[in-house]
Amino acid sequence: MSVSVTIIGPCSCSTTPSVLIQTDRHRYLINAGDGLQRCCNEYKVRLSKLDRLLFTGLTAETLGGLCGLLLTVGDAVSTRDPKIHIYGPKMMSNFIISLRHFFRRPNMALIINEIEEPSRSLSEDDSSLDIVPLIVYYDPELPLEVHRSAKRPRVEANSDPMVYPVDVQNLPKKFAQITINSTQKQDQEPLSDCKQLKRYTCSYLIRAKACRGKFLPKKAIELGVTPGPDFGKLTRGIPVTNNKGV
Repeated sequence: MSVSVTIIGPCSCSTTPSVLIQTDRHRYLINAGDGLQRCCNEYKVRLSKLDRLLFTGLTAETLGGLCGLLLTVGDAVSTRDPKIHIYGPKMMSNFIISLRHFFRRPNMALIINEIEEPSRSLSEDDSSLDIVPLIVYYDPELPLEVHRSAKRPRVEANSDPMVYPVDVQNLPKKFAQITINSTQKQDQEPLSDCKQLKRYTCSYLIRAKACRGKFLPKKAIELGVTPGPDFGKLTRGIPVTNNKGV
């Protein structure tokens, strides 16, 4: 198991740094602010194998470089049909659909996951990392003291995510293959107030999964373990007794 973490870009008033996490199975990128690709070209960081994009909010600081990044990834993997999973707060799909007027990658599949409670791991198929989203909700019209004490109404734990298709009649045929995972009902209209975009913020709890250690036969023999079935037990994590009864 190997995991590498790279911080890309400076923190300024117009953008936030991005975090690139690479494992044996996936490539995760947290936020894609403006100037991301320039920093990657300067420091020779390759993003062509990205397949997981995680966003903490729907602001220019976190999404300013997303469109250009998707175009670059789509062009870099011309030998195969790219599939990218995008995770973000509520209304993430509304932002992606707004790119339809100038985004043309019909072979690219974008799976948009709007994160709402109850949260679950986003990396169940990754043996290296466990990524759990944490949702923060606030109302910008209320004072800060209210947010510290108020609790957001929780979604029922048994509400399964629904997959509802985008209205393809309103999308260009050469846009992209879009799938949206959300708990929002199909008959609900999307929020049109732009102030709603900043009411949902995501944080991500990222932890390395426990991995089995490497078995050292020479060390086991030095400790008095007899080669044979006892070696197999130690490999499986089962304790054994050596020839001295220890």
